[in-house]
Amino acid sequence: MKSLYILDTTLRDGEQAPGINLSAEDKLAIALQLEKLGADIIETGFPATSPGQFKSCLSVCGSVKNSAVSVMARAVKSDILKALEALKPAALPFIHITIPTSPLHRRFKLGKTRDQIIRMAQQTVLIGKSTGAVVEIGAEDATRTEPDFLLQFFRSAIDAGATVINVPDTVGIMTPGKYGELIGYLAANIPEASDGRVRISAHCHNDLGLASANTLAAIESGASQAEVTLLGIGERAGNAPLEEIAAALFSLDDYSSIYSTRLNPEELIGTCQMFSSCAGLPIPPGKAVVGSNAFAHSSGIHQNGFLKNPQTYQWMSPESFGRFETEIPLDRNSGSSGLAYRLEKASGIKAPEALKEKIRKALQSLDGNPGTMTDTELIRLAGIRNKKDRLLLELKNIRIEQIDKGNFQAALNILENASRDLFPIFSGNSPLEALIGALKLILPRGLTLNHYSCGCAGSTGTCFFQAEVSLVIKGLILTGRGTGGNDYLKAIAEAFIAAVNRFNVL
Repeated sequence: MKSLYILDTTLRDGEQAPGINLSAEDKLAIALQLEKLGADIIETGFPATSPGQFKSCLSVCGSVKNSAVSVMARAVKSDILKALEALKPAALPFIHITIPTSPLHRRFKLGKTRDQIIRMAQQTVLIGKSTGAVVEIGAEDATRTEPDFLLQFFRSAIDAGATVINVPDTVGIMTPGKYGELIGYLAANIPEASDGRVRISAHCHNDLGLASANTLAAIESGASQAEVTLLGIGERAGNAPLEEIAAALFSLDDYSSIYSTRLNPEELIGTCQMFSSCAGLPIPPGKAVVGSNAFAHSSGIHQNGFLKNPQTYQWMSPESFGRFETEIPLDRNSGSSGLAYRLEKASGIKAPEALKEKIRKALQSLDGNPGTMTDTELIRLAGIRNKKDRLLLELKNIRIEQIDKGNFQAALNILENASRDLFPIFSGNSPLEALIGALKLILPRGLTLNHYSCGCAGSTGTCFFQAEVSLVIKGLILTGRGTGGNDYLKAIAEAFIAAVNRFNVL
């Protein structure tokens, strides 16, 4: 099988996304999780840009041991020396030197000729190579560069010691056929690429929504390295999403039978959720592979087919990527099969036709209203106790007040088994911290909070919040979802309680 290298640039290119500002502590935590995921190279930043960037890069370089750590530098001696300084503690040092090559950039950005740019590449690669680091040379705006000059540029860099050549679609103008053709042209004319001495790397931006398709086209055409980010974040519309490329490589026969990677797909969803929390970037419900709806079936026809044979409507397994199970949400689109499945799972009871009809009518009342029916609502509507008579929780009220400057108190009213009121109270530095603290007070022994996220769905004026919470016990992940209208705190609380109730009916 062919080895395919994954370079994750979430901490460098991804952090250039508007509104993303990761702390040094967050960067280190994300880097260590990417190492656990199995990324071959973790690109951690641009050390020459600021003291904070340098310090953050230095910290990651000294902590990551099983993945190569890359830092970026312009083709400027001072940049490269700063980058090499940051790489000193790295077990597997990797430097990425970038030089603009297109006519537009040569004229307006650099004011240099082709020959001058080639000399820049040779000189800076030699400096980068001097300490033993792996050197990647990137041709910024490669896809708008003349192919003959691009080949000449890479040839000179390889002769100077570069072993990875990066072909960025910097402004996202490529289609799969054209990008694959360019990669194939380079592969055919660089002998070192065919025997593994040099890797061709694909770096695709998503301006046309084609970054994943272009990256896969590049792999098929001879690229042996893919540059990606978690959730596809990055400049403008972002980069090729790691989770999409990984899912294709593991689940499509055209790739899984040919290419091998170090990635552990079971860490994929957890890694994206962790990054989402650190970046304050909610994962859209419909996000491929890792969104809360990616493994959920709402249509009655789809639910019926899925429950008879999952492959009818789902060819990827959620467990393969670290999700607990497929979701069968109940809403106005649901049918008898999904309803019976959910009720039996939640209560242990097979629903008679009369009860199913009662619940179907209640589901139809959701028409025009966002949201789904929770297990709590389902069991209450059915008028039954949950199996094993374990506690069943229902949120009755949330009250969050500011006690004094920077101090908030959350007071909840939660009904247990439709008979006893619980009143957890907790104080925190923000309304969210207070809410989460209060919710943790109701957790059964051994169950801990793993992750939570909340996003706004719908259009302007009709926006409503959807939240997802995952709890964990002995490696088992339990996921709950909730909606809260225009109240994100209520959505999180509903999702939290839905996850607890899932544990209680196992």
